[in-house]
Amino acid sequence: MVWIAAGQAASEGAQSVAAHDLFDRGSEADTQILELNQQLMDLKLMVDGLEKERNFYFSKLRDIELICQEHESENSPVIAGIIGILYATEEGFAPPEDDEVEDQQLEDQDEY
Repeated sequence: MVWIAAGQAASEGAQSVAAHDLFDRGSEADTQILELNQQLMDLKLMVDGLEKERNFYFSKLRDIELICQEHESENSPVIAGIIGILYATEEGFAPPEDDEVEDQQLEDQDEY
């Protein structure tokens, strides 16, 4: 009988250690989940800020474009230079069509 009781005690001790290890791993996983959730929130805030900044500067450029288009017929070298800069493209980049720009502006307006 003593032999069975000792075996049970050893078994219960091993189970207790295993449960403690699982708890530690669960606690580590919970900590990691919290850290990842915090990183996710930080990244979302950063993206929101960058989108607002992008929209701000896009709006400014669009206003400049409209002013330049109004005065394009004056054949001013300054206006021509500004238009050249506005419409210049980089390799591998094509400007969006007017319909796409308008659709994007409508989507952005809905967000605010």
